[in-house]
Amino acid sequence: MLTINKEVCQSDDAADCGAGGAGPWGKEATLHRGNAPAELCAPDKCRAFWRITVTNTGTVDLTGITLDDSQEPACVVAAGTFDLAAGQTKTFHCSSLISEDTVNTVSASYLPPDSPPGTAPVTTAPSSALARCEPPCEKDKCHHHKPGHGHGPHDGDPYLQNGGGTWPSAVSSLLPSLTADFLPSPTTDPTVTDLGWLLPILVEAGGTTG
Repeated sequence: MLTINKEVCQSDDAADCGAGGAGPWGKEATLHRGNAPAELCAPDKCRAFWRITVTNTGTVDLTGITLDDSQEPACVVAAGTFDLAAGQTKTFHCSSLISEDTVNTVSASYLPPDSPPGTAPVTTAPSSALARCEPPCEKDKCHHHKPGHGHGPHDGDPYLQNGGGTWPSAVSSLLPSLTADFLPSPTTDPTVTDLGWLLPILVEAGGTTG
């Protein structure tokens, strides 16, 4: 007999969500838009990381096992076609870029040993997990939708604590080059307090701050 269990990573840190990652894993997770490095502060996406665990609970080996996951084909590709010895378990990881709450369901199929030609595959009961994706964040608050940050415009910001402070030198040096896409007019004022949403972008562009 084959069993399958689909879970979603409950951490916003991609490092927790791969093979060997700390997780935690569960049946539901509330994710934060821009939670994957490639989508930093993306206004309309969440990255959901899935874990699929397949176990052969029977007493005979099973071969030619495949997954059926219509919501995320990457999960099917990650598993491919595989075998499980009696009592063996295999785990597969995959991810989805989502823009709304998503239920992901997976099942596994196999042919029983020594099946005659024309035998229909046996399919497991499906297993599902739910990934919730927070609504789009406002531009000036996007950075603070990360876990561990507060909800004010500068809460948790190491450079603009209590709504004020001094820009790091590497960041300050980049301010004059900002275009009207970001600011009404360029500024080098080190006490600017309404641009906290730009800080992660500037720090990444400017390297180490000082």
